[in-house]
Parts: sequence; structure tokens; C-alpha cells
Amino acid sequence: MWQIKTSHEVDQFIDNLEITTQGKIRNVINLLKEYGHLLRTPHSKKIIGHDNLFELRSSGNSPVRLFYTVHKNEYYILRGFVKKTNKTPIREINTAISRIGELTS
Repeated sequence: MWQIKTSHEVDQFIDNLEITTQGKIRNVINLLKEYGHLLRTPHSKKIIGHDNLFELRSSGNSPVRLFYTVHKNEYYILRGFVKKTNKTPIREINTAISRIGELTS
């Protein structure tokens, strides 16, 4: 089992989702706990152009994405958002990148 850490903000984001969506997200987080770096598409995807940034993916009527990184052999979920467009908003990526900086400083 891998260690997963979340922030209060991420926990609140998940808690405010619809119950069925919460279940899907918690399922994907459990897959990350179990498989770690072996988790692949459709559940996890590397963010192109960023060395240590990945997204956990849930599907459904309102697809949810959770950005995560690996730091000191632990997985940190950095940011969650409901995906409304085909392309991931750059501001969401930038927020996740700034949180990586907070981990390493």
C-alpha cells in the first residue's frame, strides 16, 4: 500500500461532490493507494510537459480530476476540479505546480 496525503482543501472539494461522484473519486484514490506508479490510463495520466505531475481521473456526467505528485515516496493530492472542457485549464495546472513548490521548499 502506498501512502496518500491530501490537504484540507482537497478533502472539502471531495466532500462537496455528489455522493456517486465521491464514490468514484474515492475508488480511484484507493486504486492509487494499491498500485502507486503502476496505475495507468484510464485512471491516471501524466501531465505532458511536467516532470512530476499526474492526474487521477473519474468519468461520468461531471468528470473530476485530481492532480497529484510523488514526494519522498508519498503521493500528495494537490488539487481537485470538475472538468468542464476538453482541455485541462492552465490555471488548474499552475495551481498544482505551485503546490508542488510548497512541498519541496
